Amino acid sequence: MQFKFWRTVAQDTCQAIFEARRYCRQALVLAREAKARGIPVTIFTDRFCTWGADNADEIFMVATQFNQLWDSTAHLALLGNLMINDIGP
Repeated sequence: MQFKFWRTVAQDTCQAIFEARRYCRQALVLAREAKARGIPVTIFTDRFCTWGADNADEIFMVATQFNQLWDSTAHLALLGNLMINDIGP
């Protein structure tokens, strides 16, 4: 998979990536490309992301396995919503 990036990047630009296990490869490529261009990277992920610390400036890990029939990424959504709410005016 190839991502298209802007040729010029604004000085106050950053990359926020929400990553779950099954999409790991695409998120890794995106993080590496952003870092190569000097864009700060923040990753919101579960505890199974083994590559995040090496490819991000910040990493937020939450639990997604609860010994139920289905795992849940609801905690990722909750963390993202709380952080977005904190940015407001």
